[in-house]
Amino acid sequence: MCTVTWFASSEGFELFSNRDEHRLRLGEHVPREYEQHGTRFLAPRDGDAGGTWISVNEFGVALCLLNNYQAQDVLSAELARSRGLLVLALADCKSLDEVSARTPVDELARHRGFRLLALESGSEPRLIEWDGSRRRESRAPGAPLVSSSVDLAGAERARTRIYRELAHGGDPRAAHLAYHASHAEGPGPLSVCMHRPDAATRSLTHVVVAPERVGMRHGAGAPCRTPLGDALQLGRRSPISAGS
Repeated sequence: MCTVTWFASSEGFELFSNRDEHRLRLGEHVPREYEQHGTRFLAPRDGDAGGTWISVNEFGVALCLLNNYQAQDVLSAELARSRGLLVLALADCKSLDEVSARTPVDELARHRGFRLLALESGSEPRLIEWDGSRRRESRAPGAPLVSSSVDLAGAERARTRIYRELAHGGDPRAAHLAYHASHAEGPGPLSVCMHRPDAATRSLTHVVVAPERVGMRHGAGAPCRTPLGDALQLGRRSPISAGS
């Protein structure tokens, strides 16, 4: 399971991602600054395969991945390339159009099913979906986006209801952070901050994209009891200047 939300502001946007994982998976590496093909970006890293599920770069392009557990995957988990490595490979994209151009079917065919949210200031959010055989790209629906290996419909209903109640207060950032730490009717498999005997919310990552800089904060632990760390920041860069 994972839960992803975002909101646009007059200056840019903010993105929030709860990462839910099996308790037997290795711990994740906290966000760092990386450089790829001349582009700087911020991302945490997966302790198992080394990929990432969320990134933001100096051009203000943010990516966030959710597994599609309901996909009819052709590849076995052993043969498939880690989906997080795809996000890492795309982390240097300078625009949503570049994200689209670099995710053709023959590239996606190496991976099991997923949904990839792509955001940039001033553009409609995009969602690229891969079900193991077909690629679909569309304007992203409203938040939240939810994934679940156990009860997707139940998780979507519960988390959407709570989102409507919690995430539209006077301070949108505080409201979204409260939502991602929430348990509603108690901690459990359907709560936003998810708790199961075999799996749990392992972290919350918060991305801010503003005109002059981008930032990422991360809390490596259940959001209900783990504060976010200090922000890593990058100065914003224009794709026009990058191409000159």
